Amino acid sequence: MNGERDIGAWLEGLAGTGCGTELSDEISKALSGGMTDTAERLLRGYKRTLLDRLHDCEDKVDLVDFLLWQLKK
Repeated sequence: MNGERDIGAWLEGLAGTGCGTELSDEISKALSGGMTDTAERLLRGYKRTLLDRLHDCEDKVDLVDFLLWQLKK
């Protein structure tokens, strides 16, 4: 990251992922302080959260598919 302008643009992209302000602020502080390893750890944790939500939704879609299949029987 080079400077505040880059961090700001990067955080705008992060906001597009649905990241909350608390986590975004933590990542911003880490990046501003040159602690990219901390920012990476935080971002990886958020990715894990998103993947968990995705898997929960996939399970629900699978259940709906099963129920639809049962209706056709």
